[in-house]
Amino acid sequence: MDGMVETLVSVFLAKVNVEFLFLGGCPFKDRCKYVYICQENLKIGRIYRVVRVKDKFFNCFFHDEKVRVVSVETSPLEVALSQKNVYKETIVRCLLPNCEFYYCENYFLCNPPGLKSSDACKVLEVIGRIKKCRLGFSPVACKVALT
Repeated sequence: MDGMVETLVSVFLAKVNVEFLFLGGCPFKDRCKYVYICQENLKIGRIYRVVRVKDKFFNCFFHDEKVRVVSVETSPLEVALSQKNVYKETIVRCLLPNCEFYYCENYFLCNPPGLKSSDACKVLEVIGRIKKCRLGFSPVACKVALT
């Protein structure tokens, strides 16, 4: 995990255990005095989970509403790993397949939002083998945390 960081989110998202995908900065960042805490602490394309909500509110041009200070951490992800021997507590490189079967029941396990190919991850749990792979692989479904 990347560790806990503070950021600003809309009051709608400011609830413990709410997860969100950070898509990037807002067009008003040049006019915002909170841009550092709001955007600079987060990485584009990562999924974050709110772990603590604080009682500090600010007005936001982008959200057109109040935002709230929260502590977030990268969220654990479920992913299909191609390694034959995957064990709990090991560190692995996630090698995502080049799969274009978008309607496959396993597509989001093989291409999970928030994970990039070659990311280093710690295996938190081995869920089990995936039986149906249209590319002929025999991947293992796991819950992982970014390292």
